[in-house]
Amino acid sequence: MDAKRERPPDDRAADLLPTGVQGLDTLLGGGLPVGGLYMVEGVGGAGKTVLAAQTGFRLAAQGHQVLFLTLIAESHGKLLRHLASLSFFDARVVGREFVLLNAFNDLESGGPDALLALVGASLNEHRPALLILDGFRTVRGMVERDVDLAKFLHRLSSLSTATGCTTLLLTPAAGVGSEAEHTVVDGVLELSQFHHSFRTTRLLQVYKLRGRPHLLGQHVFAITRQGVEVYPRLEGQRRSEVAAAPANPEPLELGATLLGQITRQGIRRASITHIVGPPGAGKTLMGLEFLAEGLRRGEKCAVLGFYESPERLLARGDRAGMQLSQAVASGGLSVLWHAPIELSLDRLALELFDDITARGVQRVFIDGLDGLLAGAPHPERAQPFMAALTNELRIRGVTTCMTQELAFLDQLGGPVRRLYMSPLYENIVWMRYDAARAQMRRLVSLLKLRESPYDPVIWQFHIAETGFVLDGPADDPPAGPDAAGTPDDTGTPE
Repeated sequence: MDAKRERPPDDRAADLLPTGVQGLDTLLGGGLPVGGLYMVEGVGGAGKTVLAAQTGFRLAAQGHQVLFLTLIAESHGKLLRHLASLSFFDARVVGREFVLLNAFNDLESGGPDALLALVGASLNEHRPALLILDGFRTVRGMVERDVDLAKFLHRLSSLSTATGCTTLLLTPAAGVGSEAEHTVVDGVLELSQFHHSFRTTRLLQVYKLRGRPHLLGQHVFAITRQGVEVYPRLEGQRRSEVAAAPANPEPLELGATLLGQITRQGIRRASITHIVGPPGAGKTLMGLEFLAEGLRRGEKCAVLGFYESPERLLARGDRAGMQLSQAVASGGLSVLWHAPIELSLDRLALELFDDITARGVQRVFIDGLDGLLAGAPHPERAQPFMAALTNELRIRGVTTCMTQELAFLDQLGGPVRRLYMSPLYENIVWMRYDAARAQMRRLVSLLKLRESPYDPVIWQFHIAETGFVLDGPADDPPAGPDAAGTPDDTGTPE
């Protein structure tokens, strides 16, 4: 090894090499410590090669040298053809900054020692920032004893540290690597797949990252045209570096909206309002009114929806004189819409928070909490995810309304047994129907208005072409067995 070019271990060991993979550096606490040896495990088709190549091409685009060594894996031509469909691929750097070498012949003829010699010579010649060794299971298959495998990894790790080259070992043996392997390497990342019903979800977990804090647990990722995209689990992310939500937020003006009329003094900024009721009760219209009032006051707004298409949602608001389509055209309102099918909670949260950050959004309306949670593959995550989501919205100073559907017909006279996750919401609005004098009437009342006095009146209203009309307090109590939409039906979504 060329001693004058050797980089002895020093403070660079604390430096980080960002992977450039969306979300992965968040899991890693900023990136991979430079000069480390990291094992990337996963079954065939899990995405190991795409993840490593994506990191390599990002570095090559920045002018760094990358060395991609293959053992028994797909040929270089096939590898490049597969990668060519991804947006990070750049044929101009192949053979220049991104160098591919076939190391199998050296390994086959001379064993692990010959492979190490090739690696050492290649590191001296190319001085790469990143070395990718694809097909590490071939080395494992040629070593009979764990102690010999540990010696090989230790020598490879020494080469990486001495030259400041970060090394990725790709192996398909997810979760079954020997103790020797996992002990010597500086980090272990596992890519896996979770099968439930007819759906498969890709998961990534950082089992080990020596000397660095990292996010624990499993995190959803996807392989798109952009490559690997990781969506860190929202409830697993640390928020200690961000100031807490204000203890006594100022009131939020609601104007002549239905919500403003029944609360009288309005709601607090950075609060969460949960609007519950049966289908057709007016939940979505109340949320749109909330946004329209913010737009009228010059605030940036966003709606996240799951059932009504953006066109229908905007048309509904436009018919009531809210001019929502005009607000979308001017950039005051964004509409984020997803069908409630095979959703990723963390991907949706990331999309929402990116929009909030980019445009300075102050009001958010989530239309159809059922759609958000029912499409998630892990129902047990609903409550911790919602706790993290609402807390993040408060921290960012965003005032939020969200709707949830109740059963269309149910008892009204019995006690309110449970409101699903009600401690997460500062305000709860209950909309429902009631049969009176051979007619169905619409009613609305407040069940909760934190930090503000409120009138427990049950209000009667109707929906006209221009929106809500508040008729006044209900002139007689709601009927018991004929009432529709009771709040004790907001249990965990099925």
